[in-house]
Amino acid sequence: MNTQRITISLPDYLYQQLAEYVPTGNTSRFVAEIIEKELWRERIKKRATGRTNACFKPEERLPERSIPEILEAIHRGRG
Repeated sequence: MNTQRITISLPDYLYQQLAEYVPTGNTSRFVAEIIEKELWRERIKKRATGRTNACFKPEERLPERSIPEILEAIHRGRG
């Protein structure tokens, strides 16, 4: 795979968190994976419209149910 070397600037607090979280020698791979995921997410958001958009945020369209309610519905369905 071809690569491009870039220089970025981060706030010190963010760099410190990155250095604590990512093992030495894996920073480039970690940053590349995060950027790739974010770009993919942004492309999906731009493409999602109408009914398709509901698939990406089910928590906004489904009512909250308690565990007993869920279990009761499961048992009713098996009857």
